[in-house]
Amino acid sequence: MNIKRIFCDMDGTLLNSEGQVSERNATLIREAEIPITLVSARTPMEMKDAINALQLKGIQVAFNGGLIYRIGDNNKIIPIHTQIIKKNTVSKLLKGIRQHFPQVSLSYYDLNNWYCDKIDEGIRYEHNLTQQTPTFIHNEE
Repeated sequence: MNIKRIFCDMDGTLLNSEGQVSERNATLIREAEIPITLVSARTPMEMKDAINALQLKGIQVAFNGGLIYRIGDNNKIIPIHTQIIKKNTVSKLLKGIRQHFPQVSLSYYDLNNWYCDKIDEGIRYEHNLTQQTPTFIHNEE
C-alpha cells in the first residue's frame, strides 16, 4: 500500500513544547517527499511557520475545517472552501461570553487578523507562542 498523503495535527503532535517544528523533524518530513496537509484549529497566520519549515505547497486546513486553503505567491492565502460564521452571530456570542464570563480570555480571528478587546494573560501567552500581535478593538454594547 502506498501512502498518498499524510494529514497531521499540529499542537501535541507535530509541534514541540515551544510550539515549533524541530529541525530534525522538519528535515525528515521534507526528505520523505510525502504530501502533507496540516489540520488545525489554528489560523493560517499561526500555521505559517510550520508550513514554511516543512516547505509545504499543498492544501492546508485551518479553523477546525472552517477554512481549506493553499498558499499562493507572496504567501497569499487562497481559500478553496470556507465556512464562515455570520458577523451578527459572532457579535452576539462575544457579547454574551464577555457579559457572563468576564474572566475568560477572549479573542477571535478573520482570514488575516487577530482581534481582542483586552490584553490579559491568555492574549500574552498566545502572542508569545505565535509571535502574532492582535488588533485591539472596542466592542460596542
